[in-house]
Amino acid sequence: MESSFALRTFQALTVIASALFFTIATIATWCSRTQEAKARDLRNVQFGLTCVETLLCWAEAAVNLEKSDPHEISDPDAVYALFLSLIWLAVSLSLTATPEIPPYPHLGTYAILFVCQGMVLVLSPRLTPSRDEQLITRSLLQQLQFTVEACLLGSFLLGRKEIIGNTGEVRPLLSHESTSDDIQEADKEEAQRRRIRNRPFWEYLASFKVFVPYMYPRSPKLRLYFGGMCITSALTRVVKIALPLSQGMIVNGLRQGIPYKAIVLYAVLGWLSYVFQAIEGWFSGRVTTDLMLALQRHCYDHIMGLSADFHDSKTSSITLKTTDRGKAVIDLLHDIVFQSLPTLIDLVSAVVTLTYLFGFYMGFMIAFTVVLFTWLAFKALAEKRPILRSCEDAYDAQYNQMCKSVSNWQMISYFRAIPYETQKYGEKVDISRKQMFRWYSYERLTWALRHLVHSISLVAVCIIVALQIERQQRGIADLVAFFTYWPRLTRSLAILISESSTVAGKLASAENLVALLEEKPRIEDSEGAEDFKFKGGAVDFKEVCFSYDGTRQVVKSLTFHVEPGQTVAFVGETGSGKSTLLKLLFRFYDVQSGSILIDGQDIRAVRMDTFREEIAVVPQNPPVFTGSVLGNVKYPGMDRTDEEVMDACDRAALHDKIMSLTHGYSQKVGEGGATLSNGEVQRLAIARVFLRDPGIVFLDEATSSVDNITEEKIKHSMRKFCQGRTTFIIAHRLSTVLDADLILVIQGGQILESGKHGDLLKLDGLYKKLWDSQVGIQSTPQRQEEDTIEENADA
Repeated sequence: MESSFALRTFQALTVIASALFFTIATIATWCSRTQEAKARDLRNVQFGLTCVETLLCWAEAAVNLEKSDPHEISDPDAVYALFLSLIWLAVSLSLTATPEIPPYPHLGTYAILFVCQGMVLVLSPRLTPSRDEQLITRSLLQQLQFTVEACLLGSFLLGRKEIIGNTGEVRPLLSHESTSDDIQEADKEEAQRRRIRNRPFWEYLASFKVFVPYMYPRSPKLRLYFGGMCITSALTRVVKIALPLSQGMIVNGLRQGIPYKAIVLYAVLGWLSYVFQAIEGWFSGRVTTDLMLALQRHCYDHIMGLSADFHDSKTSSITLKTTDRGKAVIDLLHDIVFQSLPTLIDLVSAVVTLTYLFGFYMGFMIAFTVVLFTWLAFKALAEKRPILRSCEDAYDAQYNQMCKSVSNWQMISYFRAIPYETQKYGEKVDISRKQMFRWYSYERLTWALRHLVHSISLVAVCIIVALQIERQQRGIADLVAFFTYWPRLTRSLAILISESSTVAGKLASAENLVALLEEKPRIEDSEGAEDFKFKGGAVDFKEVCFSYDGTRQVVKSLTFHVEPGQTVAFVGETGSGKSTLLKLLFRFYDVQSGSILIDGQDIRAVRMDTFREEIAVVPQNPPVFTGSVLGNVKYPGMDRTDEEVMDACDRAALHDKIMSLTHGYSQKVGEGGATLSNGEVQRLAIARVFLRDPGIVFLDEATSSVDNITEEKIKHSMRKFCQGRTTFIIAHRLSTVLDADLILVIQGGQILESGKHGDLLKLDGLYKKLWDSQVGIQSTPQRQEEDTIEENADA
């Protein structure tokens, strides 16, 4: 008796210990920092040996089944051999899953099975001449299994030196398509995605912690809804477990008449199931909507807080498309907590109930189905991941192409390029269609394979149930329970596998959003930054150097001083660095070396919002928001009155034009100011500056798109407005800088010449060359006289 108990104990220990170790070790190894690959020859040898071991276990199970008592629901020896064969099948399948095999789960499993099966072999009944042939056969099969396990251990130890070594064998998890060269050649966005994707598994998951604050509602009301979701989900699970049992009660009750109570109970439980699901869906809609909007608000705040280098390098359509993927992240919470976990509970309850009703043969078939389903799912997932990412990239390219074409419709029409753009968009659509077809084809193939496994398993379990009913070990009520629980089991398993694919897809979709949220502003207030104190507007550039990319210097050792209230003009050829100086002065970028001081204060040492409050800008390409003219002009000061807005527009020579519009100041302007001319847009930007009371003014080609008469009127208003204010002007039209106190001629990021208009003409340098190219060299006495008058006036 003691020997039999010890045998059963070691049989159970063999199955449980090896299964647990292999499962946990495999998960832990795949989630560790790196994977160590097995040599291909060693993997092939071990795959062959594990297949032999699987066949030997099946043969032992067949022998045990043949000698088992038909009146027993399950024979312990047969159950042991069947589950042992399943473990070896799982090990074999894992060896085919990927070329890089983590070795330690296999080594540990071989060792556990070698030791435990050795003990089972020792405790098994000894062979004597009187023993029957079946027992002899089983013993021989066990000895062969033990020998194969010894060979597996030996092959691992002997082949240990063949494990790929020092430089090439270690690579991060999830790095199927990445190399350093690939990252260097890819664009910045793809490089960011790969940087996240190639992190070790736990670090990869930790990348998504930025979404944690948006996974749980903050307001008490929504927390109450969240609690309601949890309660109704739990109640739904309880009802679903009770429903098949109530069906069995109806069948059993039919022997004694019509079981009214059981029928009513079944109907009430079915109704409650739908009610609880409806209530859960109502709660879910409220919670997920709020969480999604909160995340989108966070994304918006984050994007608006990033520095100019980010906004100058990103396509707005792709950025906005990326933020839309926040919904996929929020759905992860719902999928895991309210889909995967309840489904897992359904699966476990079905497994426990069916194993309890129909014995361990049924448990083996369920475990066999789970192993095959899981192997198919994860093998398919590894193949589908790059396909899914290709789909995402193709759709992003298609979306970006559409946005560019629509936003540049006017330019495209000018060049009669609509057919060309249509062709380009069609090519993007074709690529998207091709990638989507790849995805759907592979998805349908894996679906068909999963259903093939389901069909084979169904035939096997039906035979088990039919045999037990035939032998009167189970009744018709148990058959009804089986046909209720089995579909639930396979459906739950399919849902879990589908959810794993969905979760992986949503993680892939969210990688761009993670990369976006990991972007840090390069320009921030320094620690201990103080409020800016405006004292007149003196500006100093001291040995300023700057480069956008860290290699080509755009500004080189630039030094100059501007007195408070002076007007300074930057002139030079296109690309000489003039606009960059204003970006540095506004602190869109920080200098690489040197310093910029305003009123003796380094702009890096003061709070940006306080010193930018003293600056008003007319940019080279003024932005116009969709809305009314009044709202656009009022944008810098929403508290200004309509009278102040009209006065500012009048000084910008824009009031009469606005009043000629159908709805006057209430007239809607299209996106980007499509209904206004370039000159009107520039005057609108100038009117915005008039509404403010800045200490420093930036004018970047402020009148480049207006006619000469309008320019003179604006110059007169600007001259009065800028009196006493430090003003910086960038102009290619040199007639706009004749009155400047200081003109700096910029070439190659350096000051080539400096002085007033007349002084620079006398130098006969680059400024004189630019001036002559604009006004033309005239030899008539009248023109010479005009030039003399202008030079005297400037002097």
